[in-house]
Amino acid sequence: MKKIKNVKSAMVGLFALGIIGVGAAGSLAYLTDAEQHVNKVTVGDVKMDLTEENWHENDAKDAVPNEVIAKDPMIINSGVNDEIVFMTVEVPLKNVSKVKADGSGDGADGAFDKKLQEIFYFQKSADAGKQANSFNLAADGADGWRLIGGTTTAGVVSGDKAVYTFAYNRKLEGSTAYDGSTQTAENKQTSKLFDKVQMKNVLETELTKGETENIVVTAYAIQASDIVKNDNAPETFNANERISDTDLGLIWNIVGKQGTHGDGNTGTAIPEADHHNTLDLNGGAKTDAPAQSDPQNPNH
Repeated sequence: MKKIKNVKSAMVGLFALGIIGVGAAGSLAYLTDAEQHVNKVTVGDVKMDLTEENWHENDAKDAVPNEVIAKDPMIINSGVNDEIVFMTVEVPLKNVSKVKADGSGDGADGAFDKKLQEIFYFQKSADAGKQANSFNLAADGADGWRLIGGTTTAGVVSGDKAVYTFAYNRKLEGSTAYDGSTQTAENKQTSKLFDKVQMKNVLETELTKGETENIVVTAYAIQASDIVKNDNAPETFNANERISDTDLGLIWNIVGKQGTHGDGNTGTAIPEADHHNTLDLNGGAKTDAPAQSDPQNPNH
């Protein structure tokens, strides 16, 4: 009887092993699936041209006190993406005496008050020759250029120059809208920041004959969409939106960390400055730079 019991137990054991074996083999038959989407993202193009339609270098040769010279900077969006633009104007400082119209000094009792001061004024067409600045600035609540660095009468002193900083309070539209429609020329460009420059009426004997005095105008552009201000959610500026002075100041600080400010704040990149799109961001010549069509005006 014991023998039969043992055989039966052994058969039960073998049957159990067979079930386990079938289970192990079945676990290898997996059901699988895979799917892939390739989403193409094309990098945009923020690009602009700084132009001066009426500037001719020959007009600025052998300048004398009180002389007015045409110079009218503006920015055109020549890229694909919408952009917000800025402009800095650097004017040289000299230790000179300003002279009144009657030939006397502008100090007390007609004295010649020699001091470090700007030697050029920037003027609208209608105000040229008035011995004062008159930038083409937008009034509060209007569209156009806004002054965000310096005052209307004096720039921020930086070494041997004074720097004015301006921002355009409407974005410039790119060459093509996202729906493929062409944008209007008016929405792609700024107004002129000023129309003329005038040499200040200073004592001629205090100026050095033949010395070059550089007025440096520099343009900057940054994308108008998905701008992060103060770690807030990315913000996009609409076509009909007037950008506040506060936001323009915040965005200008972002630009300063990306490039080189004329006021001495430096970043990692060199911006294109008054070269009609002939320099890349590293300051080298661009391979696709346009030919200069006006031999008198290399910046146009």
